[in-house]
Amino acid sequence: MPGSFSTPGPNTDAVQTAIQDFVTTYNATVDMISAKVNEQKVANPQTDAERAKGDLQGDSSLVSLLQQLRESVGDIC
Repeated sequence: MPGSFSTPGPNTDAVQTAIQDFVTTYNATVDMISAKVNEQKVANPQTDAERAKGDLQGDSSLVSLLQQLRESVGDIC
């Protein structure tokens, strides 16, 4: 029809991609922080990398950050 137009609907593909990207990044972040908080110290470290392992084990700031991240995302759902 001349002079008429249709209103485009929401771009569901872009929304789905953005949500999936967020979930992927969120999960990777939580996994990385959790791994550091739960990492055990090396009994007899031989290298700097081994000496650094476990330095963040039980770190209260990281534990608090994880809790805040989970609560923030939980509040959205």
